[in-house]
Amino acid sequence: RLLTAGDDHAVRAWDARTGTELTVLKGHTGPALCVSAGGGRLASGSKDGTALVWELGRGIEFAAPGEKNRRFATASVSGNGARVAAKFDDNTA
Repeated sequence: RLLTAGDDHAVRAWDARTGTELTVLKGHTGPALCVSAGGGRLASGSKDGTALVWELGRGIEFAAPGEKNRRFATASVSGNGARVAAKFDDNTA
């Protein structure tokens, strides 16, 4: 799988071998800036100031931590899916 974050506010999963779109995850209200996966979960950060955590395979959002009015530089999920970390563009985490 290949994961992408887009200006259309969506996060997508693709079949890297065929280029076929597998899943579209919608939940952000601004451009999605970053995406990370691990342990069956995916974390995405957006210009809208939120980080969304998704359950992979089911395409459902199960948590929405984040701080409004702060832009994410990156979001990352641990290998076992138990923890999510986010770094903001002001160099805070």
